[in-house]
Amino acid sequence: MIHRIGISLIVIALAGCAQPEVPPDNFYRLYPESAVEGRDQPRFEGVLVVNRFQADGLVSERSLVYADDDAPNPLKQYHYHYWTESPTRMLQELVVRYLRSANVATQVITPETPALSSYEVSGKIKRLEQIRGSRSRVVVELEFVLTRSREASVLWVQDYLVEATSKDDSVKAAVEAFNQAIGDVCLRLVNDLWRN
Repeated sequence: MIHRIGISLIVIALAGCAQPEVPPDNFYRLYPESAVEGRDQPRFEGVLVVNRFQADGLVSERSLVYADDDAPNPLKQYHYHYWTESPTRMLQELVVRYLRSANVATQVITPETPALSSYEVSGKIKRLEQIRGSRSRVVVELEFVLTRSREASVLWVQDYLVEATSKDDSVKAAVEAFNQAIGDVCLRLVNDLWRN
């Protein structure tokens, strides 16, 4: 009898130590729906390579980054909320898709495809963060450089800073706003490449 009471007390004690259930990991992809108009003739003759984006610190990692409106300086990472791939890779693939759709060059590829390139587009992620608070929004800042491959000469440099309002502070609303902001940047990039 004492043995059963002892076992019951151990079971009750262990049950009291049980940890709350860990939330599942959530993964998000970028899928801007902004349509781009293709042209009949390419803007640049030859092969244009889109390099993998560069990024420093938190924005290079897969965890989504956020800050609070009342204290925007300390950036934080979400637990359990991740991009499906590194933002440096996701943005590279998105830019390739947009430049191909717009017929910016005869061929638009990534460096993994073995080919001699005529031009290169390089990008850097400067900001990719959610701002939570009274005015929920996301901030996207990307830098692009267009170079002529053979001479390694810079033809064009442009920074894009876009804020998009989100419906609320949820991660889901932030991802929708990220898609809107990045779609806007990609459309501006395409238009600027056609003008330069």
